[in-house]
Amino acid sequence: MLGKCFLKALDGSVARRDSSLQSIPKNVIVPRGVSCAMSNTNSRSDGSPQQGRVLIIDDDPRVSLAFRRILERRGHEVFTSADGRDGLTKAQEESPELILLDLNLPVMGGLEALGHLSRLCHDVPVIIVSGSGTMSDAIQALKAGATDYLIKPLPASSALVHAVESNLQRSRLVRQNKRIRQELDLYDAQIREDEEAGRKVQARLFPQPDWNVGQYRFRHRVIPSLFLSGDFVDYFAVNAQFAVFYCADISGHGVSSALVTVLLKGLITKYRERDQDRHDRLILQPERVLAQLNRDILQEKLGKHLTVFYGVIDLSAHTLCHASGGHYPPPLLFSQRVLQTLALGFSLSEIRLSGCKTYNFISSFWD
Repeated sequence: MLGKCFLKALDGSVARRDSSLQSIPKNVIVPRGVSCAMSNTNSRSDGSPQQGRVLIIDDDPRVSLAFRRILERRGHEVFTSADGRDGLTKAQEESPELILLDLNLPVMGGLEALGHLSRLCHDVPVIIVSGSGTMSDAIQALKAGATDYLIKPLPASSALVHAVESNLQRSRLVRQNKRIRQELDLYDAQIREDEEAGRKVQARLFPQPDWNVGQYRFRHRVIPSLFLSGDFVDYFAVNAQFAVFYCADISGHGVSSALVTVLLKGLITKYRERDQDRHDRLILQPERVLAQLNRDILQEKLGKHLTVFYGVIDLSAHTLCHASGGHYPPPLLFSQRVLQTLALGFSLSEIRLSGCKTYNFISSFWD
């Protein structure tokens, strides 16, 4: 049997004076009269900002205060530190979602602190805020793990808001994507585990791969195109006088089709029991078996259809009685370089076999 069987946008356009910013040095935050609340950049779909926990590491208290006021007005929770070493401690204690880091810091420089932060908080975005504004500093900081770079004095408070909230949003999307991937990996592992269990169960439904009865030898090989197969083959003896075999192809792929093979095996087993209990010859009459299968499977309303080829060999008379229920391509009987196509159709056919010859019964299922 072969086949499947087998920046930063600058929008300082609002001219409302904010008295709380008048005490902040002009070279730190923008033209007075530009409110820190004027920008709604990077807000959620409901209009609220992307609020988060922000750590500011800057040795200039005026800058820290200005940044803190701007961000707290946007609803962010803000922590501050005045040097690099203390900043590392705060980063571990407060678990910020974003860090604003000055390059020129006492005790431990900004670039050195950035290196430690990249290892300690590798998922936390770090925005460098520098007064030097040289390209080499920016390149060095970005190479060291910074996600963004701002130059003091900022042209507008909206530049700070935009940088913080866009990086918060990006960071959250990255974490969300990572979490989803982990969940998908776990789900995929569970599916694989279930498929492996299903494959073992289905393998137990198949007959032994090499079986001799009378002068006939039965062998099969199933190569599914997926982990689980909707293709099935079986053979068995009835009353030591007959050998019965059949192959089936269930529509679709995977678990749902494989489960129908369990139903099929169960129905055939029930028909065999009828022969043993009531001497009902159904199991030896291919056209009746297919008709009964048709009724029983339709009754289950599975939304699946299957094709079946069913054959009965009389071990003494050496005849093959067979019927096909929609099975295509037609099975082939090959012997002594003679190839014979077995009849299709929901009908009964019989051919005579010779017990001294070798026959290959070939049925191919293709996607």
